[in-house]
Amino acid sequence: MPARLPTVRDLLHGLVAAALLGVAGCADTSLDTLDGVRLGEPQSAVWGLDPNGTAMVVLSDFPDLCDALEAIEPPSQQAWWVVSVWTDAALREETPLAASGFASITQGGQVTEYAARAAEIEVGPMAEDDDDDALDTEDGPETTLDGHVRVEFETGDTLEAEFEADACTASLFRGL
Repeated sequence: MPARLPTVRDLLHGLVAAALLGVAGCADTSLDTLDGVRLGEPQSAVWGLDPNGTAMVVLSDFPDLCDALEAIEPPSQQAWWVVSVWTDAALREETPLAASGFASITQGGQVTEYAARAAEIEVGPMAEDDDDDALDTEDGPETTLDGHVRVEFETGDTLEAEFEADACTASLFRGL
């Protein structure tokens, strides 16, 4: 008896199964491309609060971003990128919040900055490291923040990724 050829229905079931396995397999942490520059996966992510309670998440290709932000001198690297997303709204678990965004790409010592046309941030459940409030604005954040950012730029590019940001007490709003 000859082997049965797959039907269109068989092929569709296979495609759906492959797509579901791909989605379930891992979270997308790559930021893709901005203005023709491939950013890729952040090497570090940090978050913090300013004295007014504005929360900011910063993603970068620096391995030790909080240390770089605390340093007085700018980094000696000739190429790096930073993507920042911030909101004045109180961070609420699993609630998408309108935000502001910004990106900076440095190549060969030349800095190109990009303001976002639109941005959104969503955070997952917050696990406190101790009994203090995880979002204490006096002492700074004391927890890791998991979430998702989406930033649309005037270039027509959209950066979107999952993140796990470490708390950082450096002034994130100062920039690099």
